[in-house]
Amino acid sequence: MLDWELIKEDGTKYYVDTSISLIRDDHGKAIGFRGILRDITERKRSEKKQKDLEAQLYQAQKMETVGRLAGGVAHDFNNLLSIILGYGELMLASLGKGHPHHEMLTQIYQAGIRAQELTRQLLAFSRKQILEMKVVDVNGVVTGFEKLLRRLIGEDTQLTLALSSDPLMVNADIAQMEQVLMNLAVNARDAMPDGGALTIETKAVELDEAYAGTRPGVIPGSYALISVSDTGCGMDKDILERIFEPFFTTKERDKGTGLGLATSYGIVKQHQGNI
Repeated sequence: MLDWELIKEDGTKYYVDTSISLIRDDHGKAIGFRGILRDITERKRSEKKQKDLEAQLYQAQKMETVGRLAGGVAHDFNNLLSIILGYGELMLASLGKGHPHHEMLTQIYQAGIRAQELTRQLLAFSRKQILEMKVVDVNGVVTGFEKLLRRLIGEDTQLTLALSSDPLMVNADIAQMEQVLMNLAVNARDAMPDGGALTIETKAVELDEAYAGTRPGVIPGSYALISVSDTGCGMDKDILERIFEPFFTTKERDKGTGLGLATSYGIVKQHQGNI
């Protein structure tokens, strides 16, 4: 029994399985074949849907596990950094700028500040940071951040805003929403070294049970959608499966930490959203 992918005259693909048997005459001589085709398109679609769901569930579970690990490490590391930075600040205050050790101590203190920023991003990914939530209009957040975004992406990239005509009120931390927009804009810019187009769209959407049923973790209901798209080089399937992992990056060693999308993932999830 064999499965085949066939194409109808209108270009639609469908699947059949075939059962072929040998036909013999009364003397046992082979005189032909008998073939039976059965349409199994729905079964194939169901199997693919199940396979996709399993892959998404595995990815969600993996991100949850990595998030717990990253959150635990970041919390402990942040406690150690608090001691280093605290004593570093006291020592800097007690030493004058003319002291021979002042410059070296300043470098140590600034390295601690950079390390603290990394732990902050890890805490964001693991959804353990403290949010300052209030009711805001998504459109207002985007337009309020537009000027900075334009400076960030440069003159070679055209920024287009396609915002909902109606206010989109959500309960959110404005600074964290801006962080997500900035991370996505930076990725878009880096994917378009020769310039291009970046589009940010907002609209109200209703996610039904059929949609949620194909995406683990999604709860049906009314949502505010922020869509960020660009004309960059894109990515293949293997990269797509890892883009939210902490420290995973396709950029050169000194071009990125691999925490931008991981941080965005954590922020969106902590807001009870999806990305």
